[in-house]
Amino acid sequence: MRRGTHAYIGFVELHPTNVDSKVDVILKHYQHTVKEELGGRAKAMVVTGSRASAVKYQRAFQKHIEREKLPLQTLVAFSGSLPDPDVTAIGNAAVPEVTEASMNPELRGRDLAGVFSQEDQNILIVANKYQTGFDQPLLTAMYVDKQLSGIAAVQTLSRLNRRADGKKNTYVLDFVNDPAQILAAFQDYYEDARIETDSDPDLVAKQMTKLDAANIYTPAEVDRVWAAWSNRNGKRGALTSALVPAVERFTNRWSRAVYDDDAAARDELDEFRSLLGQYTKSYAFFSQILNFGDTYYLKLSVFADLLARLLREQLDGGERETVTADDVVLTHYRLEKQRDEDLQLEDGEARGLQGMTEAGMARQQERERAAKAELVEKVNRFLGGLDASDEHKVSTVELLVREAAENTDLQQQARNNTRADFSHSPQVRLVLEDSVWNQNRQSEAIAKRLQELPPTDLVELAMAFDLWERSRAG
Repeated sequence: MRRGTHAYIGFVELHPTNVDSKVDVILKHYQHTVKEELGGRAKAMVVTGSRASAVKYQRAFQKHIEREKLPLQTLVAFSGSLPDPDVTAIGNAAVPEVTEASMNPELRGRDLAGVFSQEDQNILIVANKYQTGFDQPLLTAMYVDKQLSGIAAVQTLSRLNRRADGKKNTYVLDFVNDPAQILAAFQDYYEDARIETDSDPDLVAKQMTKLDAANIYTPAEVDRVWAAWSNRNGKRGALTSALVPAVERFTNRWSRAVYDDDAAARDELDEFRSLLGQYTKSYAFFSQILNFGDTYYLKLSVFADLLARLLREQLDGGERETVTADDVVLTHYRLEKQRDEDLQLEDGEARGLQGMTEAGMARQQERERAAKAELVEKVNRFLGGLDASDEHKVSTVELLVREAAENTDLQQQARNNTRADFSHSPQVRLVLEDSVWNQNRQSEAIAKRLQELPPTDLVELAMAFDLWERSRAG
């Protein structure tokens, strides 16, 4: 389900019709509204969601510019290399790769940011580069085709804040984001961004100790993975084989815990998987300000990140059907302006910024678990007004979710997808609606109320009662 969703979304996002339509809008807006700002020196940035998208955008810009003979220049910025998104593999033939250098032949080894600062350069297309710390005072417009939230939204859009003589206006044309969420992200940093809780500088060491104590890997294996990962001429097979012992220990212990129905052992292993990701994030954060004095910290961050990915593949995607968009045809497409937004920040005390601490991470995990009282309140909201006790309402929904969780198709989807992807599956809605109709014999009044709920509310209610967890365990 997750791969299928990503395949179809990626198909639409990278479809030539979609990219060409957006490029046409961007060029018209840039030429008619932006370009003459700052005495004709105004520059623009296009923020894309992936490297493949950045490549597609760059080529679409070039096609439009050449066809319409526009006096404009574009550059594209991204890291590393990727298979050419416009080339389809035939048989076992390798797909040629593209890089930032190959997409910008005019650079000839020069610094991209420096070239972009020249007067004849107009538009910079980026994929996870130049969204933070990029200081270009002539940047006047930003075209956003990437989901942004929190500090990433603030850092990205703040590239427009650099001062230049005569700079009075800046423009943001956003194809994907909700203005309210962008406003909320900025509100936290408006006026006075205070630190409410300090970050714990010992967090990384504490997490490392816990990971080591799980006995899933050995320091020697961490060293071997680091050696394979840092070898520029090494092969992916060597890196994977260095991780195999740790993967096998984890999966063997997981299988034994499942076979023995040992919930405590499974919780410990789940915590280990979660801690791998937490350690990677914590090290990335604290290594910017602290010198740990031991390269093992860095090596373990690489090891933890790679191991977490392999474990996800082993446990979450082993039997997942691969879905592609190879036989999908885009038949309908419309790009339309939704609205103009004037986002005004409000005076007042914003929420304090939370430092990175062990307690904070524990609270985050706890927030993901719905308390029983919250479930009852949710049921009251959905089913309120009926002449039935809360206990009756909960038991009725329990029956609904229990029946749905016994569906073999949902069980398969739950095992192969994240909770979020599972909740958006059309199959979930169909099974729940069937279960609601079956509830008539249990309680006609409540079943009738459930039948009147919009499908999204019905799914939300079922997910609150752990439909995903119950289906995975079914």
